[in-house]
Amino acid sequence: MQLEDNNLKRTVLTLSNKLQRIHTEAEWRNDAIFQDEYETYWVEFTALFNNKRKREEHFPT
Repeated sequence: MQLEDNNLKRTVLTLSNKLQRIHTEAEWRNDAIFQDEYETYWVEFTALFNNKRKREEHFPT
C-alpha cells in the first residue's frame, strides 16, 4: 500500500509540474504577442502624430 501511495504522489507531482510548465509557456507566448501588438500600436501612433505635426507645422524645437 505504501508503494502505491508513493507512486500516486509522484504521478500527481509530475502532472502538477507539467501543468505549471504548460501554463508558464502559455503566459510567455501571450506576453510576446501583446508586446508585439503594443509596439505596432506605438509605431502607428507616432506616425500619425508626426504626420499631424508636419501638417500643422509644429516642430519639437
